[in-house]
Amino acid sequence: MSSRRPIGLAVVGFGWMGQAHARSYLRLPTLFEDRVYEPRLVVCADSLAERRRMAVESFGFGEASESWEAAVEHPAELFGPPASARPD
Repeated sequence: MSSRRPIGLAVVGFGWMGQAHARSYLRLPTLFEDRVYEPRLVVCADSLAERRRMAVESFGFGEASESWEAAVEHPAELFGPPASARPD
């Protein structure tokens, strides 16, 4: 497929499971050549500075935040739960 729609991804919490999800997102292009979307790791939120650094430097996230609220309200188009599923 020649034109894929970019889809921004946010990961909240970058412990073992958050890193597992990020690795899976990074593998999507090798597993699904005929995909419609091109995943982009946009923002990662974690309370630990070392995990935030790792998200950017080792996984390629565009940015990292200490605040999960800032991550889910990021202006980039993000894939996540619909607004109706998020707490107010």
